[in-house]
This record gives sequence, structure tokens and C-alpha cells, in this order.
Amino acid sequence: MADPAPIAQAAPPDDRAPLALARLVQVIEQEPRARDEAHARIVSIVRNLADVLAGMPGASVGRIERIRTLASDLETSEPAGAGPLRKALDEVLATLAMVVADDDDVARSELSEAKTAVARVSPDGPVLAQPDTTRVAFSAIADTMIALYGAERASLPDIALEIRRDPQLFSERTEQLSVQVTLLASSTGWSSAQRISADVLDLLALAVASAPTRTMSIDEQTVRAQRIRLEAHRLRRASTLSFRRLDWMQQGLEVALATLETLIEPGAPAHALVVDARAAVAAIDTTRSFEFQRAAVQNAVRVVTDALRVHATRVASR
Repeated sequence: MADPAPIAQAAPPDDRAPLALARLVQVIEQEPRARDEAHARIVSIVRNLADVLAGMPGASVGRIERIRTLASDLETSEPAGAGPLRKALDEVLATLAMVVADDDDVARSELSEAKTAVARVSPDGPVLAQPDTTRVAFSAIADTMIALYGAERASLPDIALEIRRDPQLFSERTEQLSVQVTLLASSTGWSSAQRISADVLDLLALAVASAPTRTMSIDEQTVRAQRIRLEAHRLRRASTLSFRRLDWMQQGLEVALATLETLIEPGAPAHALVVDARAAVAAIDTTRSFEFQRAAVQNAVRVVTDALRVHATRVASR
């Protein structure tokens, strides 16, 4: 049976830096400090490769699922043998070969280099015995994916965030958010309101990254914080004529609220504020211009910040 159609489409031209691709590059560039971190990093890279492929039109869903399965095999292998990794990289290359257009000379050239780099990864022996070889292979594949999106590494958003579950830091960042709310309310001019709104999303991302929680894994908390930071990046670099600005603002606030809902207990003081915040965020009319929705944006940001502050106060008092 033929593979079903891809489950997602590639990012449009003005969104050249999809979150999965930015995350992939970030993980590849990380330097592990310990042996177990190095192993986890390699597994994470393989899973991120699958995530990027899932956003490419024409990519085989069957191959993507095989890559995910091989990532799980790699995670559980003892010692960490390179067999599953090499098979996963071969599947990645085969999938990329299907989606690279014949007339895309840049992507074809990058794919050729990626094939050469992957061929040097030996399937025999442990993965961690060939760190330089695997790093070059990962980077070459990432370069092929970047070429397919018509992007450059420099154009990818800086979504790097450190997860620090620290009540004091969480409280400090929510207080910083309150300052930005005041600045947003007193801002004059379209460009300054847009810039401060992007700063608000950046601080929301940092607040999510520092929130103490037992209900989210580190990976889930990282993804949520990075998603908010991506929306901040999009908003900050958008033209003042862009009609997507309210979409990005609303999406960032929605992720922050969804995260807050997982943090608070039913009946907690912040719960009622979250309900109010959801209504305020939903009231942002994304079909209208940013300039005519400034009051709605300011109100949504204020209520979301209030909910975070109440929760931060409760966390600090424990």
C-alpha cells in the first residue's frame, strides 16, 4: 500500500524558520558535558530530523515513522550501537532524495555532501566512539534541510532556552512581565507597541522555562517555551504591514495559558484568572489590523500576566 499523504506542509516563505528546524540546529550545536548527555543528544537529533521531515510536502510518512522507531531503538540499545543510527540516517537521506526537486541545485549539492558524510558513519561499534563523524553527518543533513526551506542558519530564530525550575527566578520573570505590561499600555506608535509585544512573548517564554512543575517533562516544557519564543521572533522581525502579527501574538499567549493550566491545581487562586485570560486572548480579532487591536492585546497580556503572578506567588509561598 502506498504511503499516505504528508501530515503537514512546509512553512510559507515568510516563515522560513520552522520551529522543528530551528530546534534541530540548536540540538546539533550543543556540546554534551557527559556521556549520558551525549547519548540523549543523538536520540534527540534523530527525533528532530523526523519532525522536520514531517513538515515537508512529499515526505513519506512510512519512512518518518521508521525513523522514529529507530530513534527508540537507539535510545534503548546497550551499549549504544551505531546500527540503528546509521539506518535512521539512511532513511532520512532516502526521504530527502524524494522531496528535493531536480532543478534545486543548491539542495542537490547539499544532499550529495550529506550522503558522503553519512557513509562515513560506521554501523559497527558504539555511537559515542565516533563523535566527530556523527556531528559532521548531522550538520550536513541539517544544511540540506535548510536549503530546502530556502533559509540560512543565520535566519533561524534564536530559540535556545535553559530550563531552570526555580521558584525565585519564576517570580522575578513574572514581575518583569508586569513592567512590560505597563510599557505596552503607555507605548505610542505602532512599531513600539509591536516591539514591546515581542518582548512580552520573550519574557513569557522565559517564565515558562523557569516554572517549577511536576506535571511536565523537561522536553515538553522546553518545546512550549521554544514555541512562545518562536512567535516572539516572528513578531519582532515582521513588517508593520504584516497581517500575521496578531496571529503570532495570540498563538504565543495561548501556549503560555495552556502551560499555566497544566501548572495550577483545580481550585487554586490562579484558576479563575486563567478562565478570564482565555476569554481575553480569544477576544483578539486576528482578522483585523494590529493597530486596531492594541486595546485587546493589552488586556490579554495584562490578564495572562496577572494569572502568572498569582501562581508564582503561590509557588514561592510553599
